[in-house]
Amino acid sequence: MNLTEWLTLETEDGDIEFKVFVDTEDPRDYEISNITRNDEAYQPTKDELSDMEEMAQEYARDAEIDYFNDMREMFNDD
Repeated sequence: MNLTEWLTLETEDGDIEFKVFVDTEDPRDYEISNITRNDEAYQPTKDELSDMEEMAQEYARDAEIDYFNDMREMFNDD
């Protein structure tokens, strides 16, 4: 199963929005895309990109936990 989520990194210069695509079967395999600030394409700084990666990894870990909890519930319901 694949998930896509828009995340927002709040910065002093304005919010940066970006899309995270996660493969729930291998959440280490995620992709960041569509990075914007003020509704325009944006090239983040190294620090901003690092923060975005951290947010994406956290989202991917949460997605993996949710996926396995859902699978457990499906099997327990049978």
